[in-house]
Amino acid sequence: QENRPQLAMLKKIAESKNVAAVIIDVNSPGGTTTGGEALFESFRRIAEKKPIVARFGTVAASAGYIAGLGADHIVARGN
Repeated sequence: QENRPQLAMLKKIAESKNVAAVIIDVNSPGGTTTGGEALFESFRRIAEKKPIVARFGTVAASAGYIAGLGADHIVARGN
């Protein structure tokens, strides 16, 4: 399921002149594929204007992983 307030916030971030870059902290066992895809698309729109980095925490599975793939760069531990 899409989180419309969250997607609206991401649109504002993409358009904001006060935001130079974005760091996403992904620590999630997943969620809906629809929600993960919506976040992925929002992150790619942000990446058109500013760099975006995802930090994968202890768990970055399923839709959390899909969303994180929307970043330009991913930082994760080896395990």
